[in-house]
Amino acid sequence: MVTPVPKCLFISPIAPDPNGNGLAQRAFMFWRALHRVFQTDVLLVPIAQAKPQLARHDEAATKPAFETIDGDFAPSTHFDLIRRIEDPKQRCAAFAAYGLPSLCANLTDDLARLCAATLRGQNYLHVHAMRSYCAPFVRSLVRQLDDKGQTNPTLTLDLDEDDARFNTDLARHFEARGETENAKWTACEARAFKTLIAANVASFDRVFASSDKEAELLSRDTGTGFETVVNSVFVPTAPKSDQNGEELLFVGSLNYLPNADGLEWFIQNVWPRVQSFTNANITIVGQSPSKHLRKLAQAPGMNLLSDVADLRPLYERAAIAVVPLRLGAGTRIKILESAALGVPVVTTAIGAEGLEFADGEHCWIANSPTAFAKSICEALAQPAERMRRANNAWQFVNRLHNINTAVDRLSGIFTQFR
Repeated sequence: MVTPVPKCLFISPIAPDPNGNGLAQRAFMFWRALHRVFQTDVLLVPIAQAKPQLARHDEAATKPAFETIDGDFAPSTHFDLIRRIEDPKQRCAAFAAYGLPSLCANLTDDLARLCAATLRGQNYLHVHAMRSYCAPFVRSLVRQLDDKGQTNPTLTLDLDEDDARFNTDLARHFEARGETENAKWTACEARAFKTLIAANVASFDRVFASSDKEAELLSRDTGTGFETVVNSVFVPTAPKSDQNGEELLFVGSLNYLPNADGLEWFIQNVWPRVQSFTNANITIVGQSPSKHLRKLAQAPGMNLLSDVADLRPLYERAAIAVVPLRLGAGTRIKILESAALGVPVVTTAIGAEGLEFADGEHCWIANSPTAFAKSICEALAQPAERMRRANNAWQFVNRLHNINTAVDRLSGIFTQFR
């Protein structure tokens, strides 16, 4: 007699996609592992879209195919009232009293009831969720499913990065720029995330973070043990041969503030220095650039592309990938992606944070505009050194960040919940 494969519900704020942004790629890695072990349905909660969506398990699927869940739900009326307060100080004070991150505003008990009605009768053995702000919704949904007579599932949660620490750093960034109201609001977000994480993680049977540093800090702050699951990418069987041109490449979603801030810093402070000593050009690839960034990217030698279906030809042409981040948390999948494709990287200490990439061994790491520009010029002038560091980075990523290895390990973890 064949034993039925148990069911799992995967809850994510973004569709798992091997070609998407960093979170989409990380979600895809978890989905692949769950797909091996369970019949896995994917519930897409309304963060990036207006309505929840559901992808039923398909054994042959290479990634989930979603349909919108019919029915209405009420977002947080409390948060909606806060957003309507015109006075910035009063709005910020009301948000501080609200006590939840703004990303939780759509993830209400009413949404949980709608989703539970759609999922009635599935009897999930396991539920996995992405990101801290989904944790209260998961607990509410599981209660709703339990009320409908379903089994009590085991629960796992991937925080990816520490949202509280990220928002704390972001608040300092706004303060340094003189954006006082943004700084105060973001500081409230940080406190809300810290409270939310501490209040929820103990309800999960296993919790994950994307780097040892994040896991250590979160474990210390919450008293709950976190396990590291590193970001991983597809790694070709060999890196590309060196590109001897002077083409630079920047890849990153430009509606994500750390990417937009880093690119602005690069264009205004680094690029003029690079152009003083080289004939380099740079291709900038990023969705949803602001009008301000579009204007900045009109500088000589720059080409801004906001919608690229296949990045491989751009990586093939690139002599260097630049990752000029000045803030952020977690680990940068775009650095791993560049290294996997054999493209040498110039980045900052923040960009390399959470990765064991060493300056002079796997990449160039520089933090000031002068040092960053000097690193680019040095890399362009030394093709043999570019190839050496690129090959070292490829070997490192293939050994420690290969998605096939990561999925094998995750599958083993999730098998314990069958």
